[in-house]
Amino acid sequence: MSDDNRFRILQKKVRDEITELESSGKTKAQISSAFHLFQDFEMLISEVNCAKRQNRLKNLEQVEDSLSQMALQIMSLKKDRSKKSVFKVWLHNYWFIWQNSYSSFWFAFFIFFSSSFVGYFLGRFETDYMPLLLGTGFMEEILEQNKWFESLNQSPMWGAYRIAFNNIMVTLKVFALGALFGFGGVLLLFYNGFFFGAIMGFCYGNGFDKYLGEFVMAHGPLELTIIIVGGMASMMYGRHLFSFRSPDFKKQLGKSIRDAFVLVNFSLPWLVLAAIIEGFVSPKTGLELRTKIIVGLIAFVAYWIFNYWPFFSKLLSGISTKNQSLEDSLTK
Repeated sequence: MSDDNRFRILQKKVRDEITELESSGKTKAQISSAFHLFQDFEMLISEVNCAKRQNRLKNLEQVEDSLSQMALQIMSLKKDRSKKSVFKVWLHNYWFIWQNSYSSFWFAFFIFFSSSFVGYFLGRFETDYMPLLLGTGFMEEILEQNKWFESLNQSPMWGAYRIAFNNIMVTLKVFALGALFGFGGVLLLFYNGFFFGAIMGFCYGNGFDKYLGEFVMAHGPLELTIIIVGGMASMMYGRHLFSFRSPDFKKQLGKSIRDAFVLVNFSLPWLVLAAIIEGFVSPKTGLELRTKIIVGLIAFVAYWIFNYWPFFSKLLSGISTKNQSLEDSLTK
């Protein structure tokens, strides 16, 4: 059976289940049917992704549009669906977005770190410009080797709350400014990267890089990644504003905004985690640098495993199946 035929069969099955669920009465069986619908939709997404990786699927754009429409139909079901069911649909949509948008992340990553490199160069070698960017008060803190971040030890919970609020606002601003044809988010992402690089460069040039490096090592990788994701999300829908003459403009823009919102929505809890690490782990003077690096790596790796969990789940399932087959062959 060809991939197109397999897709049509699964697509018809999912659509029939959606229609049946929408027209059914308020019964307990309806919730059970909803879970079957989620399972079939997950299988449909897996089939499409497999065919896409092997370049065996025709009309890929139409297929992806059809999947998005079905995902929205499923999310719009309001009759007797449990919160767990709705969350599962949103989560699957989040995974589907990541599988098809990683190139946007790398573009945002390039913008952030290229601007960080420029900022680092200016912060280290062109210090005359630093008062305009960092402010004289902040520069004096660095020049006097004052570890201002250790004040978080006095009230870690309050510090984590303020940090989480600030980082969430930065991410939402980057996301919202995508409405300026994507340029607003890109410029804010560039500014944040430039500012980060300038601080690191100025600290390196004045012998403060060791202390600041130890501080950011635990929370920095995760926190900076989420800020980059905010820029990625802003570009996902901002670029569609250029195609305002397209007959499908409203449809494509609406889909891209929903996808970007889902992406940011699932990323914000990780910003809270980064803030908790920054409040309770990063400023601790008694912790070894090695411990902070391990904490940072665990949080960073956990985030990416979550983003690509369907892939890792299949990988682990395949390894388990092979081990079971090997055990069975040895016992025979």
